[in-house]
Amino acid sequence: MSRIPNTYIALFAALAIFPAAVNNVLVHDVFILSALYAYLATAWNIQAGFAGLISIGHAAYFGIGAYTTGILGSKFGVPPLIGFLAGALISGAFAAATSAPVFRFGVKGYYYVLTTLAVAEALRLIFLAWDFVGRSEGVWVPPRGDSLWHLQFASSRIPYVYIILTMLILATLLSHYIRRAQFGLRLLSIREDEEAAQSVGVNTFRHKLIATVMSASLTSLGGAFYIQYTLFVEPDTSMSVPISIDILLPAMIGGQGTVIGPLVGSFVFNPLSWLTRIFFASDVLPYILRGILLILIVLLMPRGLVPVVEDYVKSRRARGG
Repeated sequence: MSRIPNTYIALFAALAIFPAAVNNVLVHDVFILSALYAYLATAWNIQAGFAGLISIGHAAYFGIGAYTTGILGSKFGVPPLIGFLAGALISGAFAAATSAPVFRFGVKGYYYVLTTLAVAEALRLIFLAWDFVGRSEGVWVPPRGDSLWHLQFASSRIPYVYIILTMLILATLLSHYIRRAQFGLRLLSIREDEEAAQSVGVNTFRHKLIATVMSASLTSLGGAFYIQYTLFVEPDTSMSVPISIDILLPAMIGGQGTVIGPLVGSFVFNPLSWLTRIFFASDVLPYILRGILLILIVLLMPRGLVPVVEDYVKSRRARGG
């Protein structure tokens, strides 16, 4: 088991101290959403960054997690933690059922990207027409005041801060260990050249399927947290294409395929997006900002922020040596 880098420990400590030091509801809300999308991007990165399976349909898994937890809690009184696990299992099964035929028939590249989009959109349309899940009205979770058992905290955002921060830290550590394990190395070999990986004995079908199921289940847990935080979910704000874009964007900005890139990308982009919305009183400018950032990243830093910084540090050390 590889050692956790000191850089990660310092970053985790800074993230843990900051919310407690700044007693502001808006700052806490921005922190929670930044940590949530960092977590979701980390889950996406296991499939897309390590195995090279670019998905723009992860909103489907996010929505399944949110709906499962919300429906079990609001209609059947099931505790959220059980809803978290149920959502992860359902998302994993859904990912396996929809991905296995795709991998078996060798769908790759842009065709795979479009397939993930089609699956997510089909699921969104089903939920919009399904009475059991509330159709377009969605699902409301009844407020219960401050309750650790129900994971609801009306008087303070701080518990939500540390719940999602814990999820983010655990997901980042899992990503770190996967990246350095034999499983992770095989995923990287599939990303670089699937035919070559097969020629040396890597079971590419099994490894891709495991990575996809793992990524889907982790994403579902993020959706489950989201409904406990907002107490509401509906198809257009949980399963739509913009949600999938918001999930992948931090990894693209921070560094797809790196361990810490999704975290860095989210905590750079999301606060900037919120500042734009607040200072310019516009809901349109953040979307324009997303487009500009994507263009700049693709043109200037196609590998993302973290690899650029790492290369700079290495070059400085080399010159210093």
